[in-house]
Amino acid sequence: MNRKFWQGGLCIALGLMIAAPAIASDALLQYVPEKVTAVVSINFNRIMNLPVMKKVRKENADVKKEFAKIDSKLKRWNLTVDSAVTDVMIFAVDENSFGAVGTTNVKEKDLPEVLKIFSEDHEIKVVKKTIAGKKCYVTQQESSAGNKPVAITYLKPNVFLMSEESRFAKVVNDMKGKKVSANKVIMGQIVELNQKAPLWAAFEVPKDNKQKGPMANVNSGGLSVDVLKNGAVVIDGDLECKDEQSVGMLQMQMQMMLMALASTVAQQDPQMAPEISKAIKIEGKKNHIKLNINIPKDLQDKIQNSVKKIQEKRNSMPAGGMMMPPAPPKK
Repeated sequence: MNRKFWQGGLCIALGLMIAAPAIASDALLQYVPEKVTAVVSINFNRIMNLPVMKKVRKENADVKKEFAKIDSKLKRWNLTVDSAVTDVMIFAVDENSFGAVGTTNVKEKDLPEVLKIFSEDHEIKVVKKTIAGKKCYVTQQESSAGNKPVAITYLKPNVFLMSEESRFAKVVNDMKGKKVSANKVIMGQIVELNQKAPLWAAFEVPKDNKQKGPMANVNSGGLSVDVLKNGAVVIDGDLECKDEQSVGMLQMQMQMMLMALASTVAQQDPQMAPEISKAIKIEGKKNHIKLNINIPKDLQDKIQNSVKKIQEKRNSMPAGGMMMPPAPPKK
């Protein structure tokens, strides 16, 4: 997967805070073209209602203020952040082209005004254009040459499509053909995922992959992240490797990396390392590697405190790397 895809996908995800009602992510798959290299599903509604998110929104003054600001802007359409956000599906057509489909309660006639209101703080200009036969609303951040224009169009009264303006025509053209349901590799990963999770992703590594290291022998993969009612974070993953020999090598590399990570996190509390190791399971099955990480709430708290102490220790060190000695007692 290309870094540009993730950067672009994140920008789109943040921009989709006006998206709304209840169309399940599997329904959004009907708009995703067949020839994609990755699909990411984000259930904003579930994410916003996770206990950890509610806690942050309640206790973090800056976050609380920002959400209140968004709510005040959505009020004229009888929407709030919680009621407006739902499933969004981001997809990569290739390493340079990405798109996103989702649903919204904002009517097309109101969209320019909505975009105008949300762009006030970011100096974004909205221009109406016709691209590939679609009436679009193109946004461009005027103060930054690095941000590429994004085109938004309505596929149905409550279903929209977004993509970079320069790639929009290609995305629309690809959507006219077969859909992702005909892509055996991507669908093979999706059916193995927890599609009820608030976040999941499936990807295929291009056949001309020139990557080195652990991912060099991977054909495709998938990952889902969920938070249970008891607060446990559950991450399930699958990597399809080129052969069983690749599985053994990659499994060993993954275990070594995770052990090193566990040792680093647990350096303030050595007894925590076995708990972390117990929470992580890596299993090889034929030419697949199955990953399961289940981190209970109490272990999350321990890890958070340990990371905080490590950071505080690093911050107390000067540029030369020596720990600052304690100040001498006053006489």
